[in-house]
Amino acid sequence: MAQVNAVGVYDWKPIYQELATKLLQFRGDRKPLLAFLREQTEIVEGFKSLKGDQFADGSKGFIRDICPLTLFAMFNRSSRPEKRIEMIRALRTFVDCAEPLPTAFSGIPLVHAQASWFFLYDKNRDPSQIDSLWRLWAAGLELADSDAPEARAAFASAFDDTHGRPCCAWGLTFALFWARPDYFVPLDGRSRATLSAAGFELGEDGPNGRVSGANYLAVCDAVRAAIAAESPLWPSIGEMSHGAFVVDARDGGEDSESEEEEVVTSSAGGRVWLVAAGNDGSKWEGWRARGIVAISVEDIDLQTFASRAEMHRRLVEIRGGDTNPTNDSKACWDFLHVMQPGDEVFVKQGRRRLLGYGRVTGGYRFVDQDRYCHERDVEWLPIAEAQMPEGADPLVLKTLTNVTPYEDLVAMLRSVAGLPAEAPSTLRPAAPRTFLFTWNPERWEWPELEASAAALARGEELPADQWNTGGRQDLR
Repeated sequence: MAQVNAVGVYDWKPIYQELATKLLQFRGDRKPLLAFLREQTEIVEGFKSLKGDQFADGSKGFIRDICPLTLFAMFNRSSRPEKRIEMIRALRTFVDCAEPLPTAFSGIPLVHAQASWFFLYDKNRDPSQIDSLWRLWAAGLELADSDAPEARAAFASAFDDTHGRPCCAWGLTFALFWARPDYFVPLDGRSRATLSAAGFELGEDGPNGRVSGANYLAVCDAVRAAIAAESPLWPSIGEMSHGAFVVDARDGGEDSESEEEEVVTSSAGGRVWLVAAGNDGSKWEGWRARGIVAISVEDIDLQTFASRAEMHRRLVEIRGGDTNPTNDSKACWDFLHVMQPGDEVFVKQGRRRLLGYGRVTGGYRFVDQDRYCHERDVEWLPIAEAQMPEGADPLVLKTLTNVTPYEDLVAMLRSVAGLPAEAPSTLRPAAPRTFLFTWNPERWEWPELEASAAALARGEELPADQWNTGGRQDLR
């Protein structure tokens, strides 16, 4: 395997390891730690998300318990370095650490901001889950510091007990790496791909085809042995992790640091969006007829959520704890808050065909219906459907993608659609299509007709005995 240039700054490792050890003093009594964190939510912005727990009586408020993995995740998610250092500084002072603050964060896999808790809301949580997370943390540190056989058995047991619980998937390996970065290997998607390419086998006997505790230890052992070899693949685990990011970024992958929760308050457009029109473009004709764009997620009004994290957690609860609907929660947040009137929208079919182009003209609305219940008005403009050029990378699979930063891709989309290289300031809209409905009030109540018309516009089939056009088979 070719060597990867993974040059970076790893001065975060000493303070991370000391913090991980010092937090163990709160395993049996979390009250002092919670009191400190409650105070910090009013001082340090990065800790404010800890005020978003939900309880069985319907109330919301500050968390009533916490684990060290979630606490570390507060400063290992997408955020500016200075904000992350601010949180570490506060914790460093509180637990009286001697190691200096970091200056950079090379090689650290990040959790998404909306998935940074390793447990569900209080109202839905198994009471034993947070204790299991503390047990895993303690077992991981003991094993990394002693490498004793009995410590290996205790760790494997703790890992298997925790892994697969709600909110506890690959992120457990991130947290163990944060705590002991020279012993544990992070198994984020990029690192897994890098390890597989280097010939390392990841077991699949854990929850949902992930590794078990024993297999995870085998992977960590094998990677450390490769690092210690005379001709190592990587100088350290941290440099393997950083190298995985370097390769992925060079190959056009997305940064693991997800965007900040962006809320656009200005009505001015300027973003460019790529949206999928349902399975094989099936929704496009309905969208064009009605002058809308829509996304299909759960039928919940997105305006009821105060944060992207809250959206994500609700989707996890609906779909089950083994899911991680990162792309869907981001699409929901972007569709509600980031997309604005004046933005451009390209509609795709699959990964290689463009169907339409238009400008957003209205705000978000929730439509009480099954699927595609999140809508915005769009002025669709006339372009010819077209294939992406041969040799071009396939379009992303995601339902909704903000492609504004990718100037080459935007230029290609404009070219394929036959649009000017720059965003057109004015384009003549397509001629509207007119439909004539005949309404028989003896047979249909008006609300039924309205609902049926909306269903037709969404491309849905109606029962044959509900609508009858007689001999006019061409009438829809």
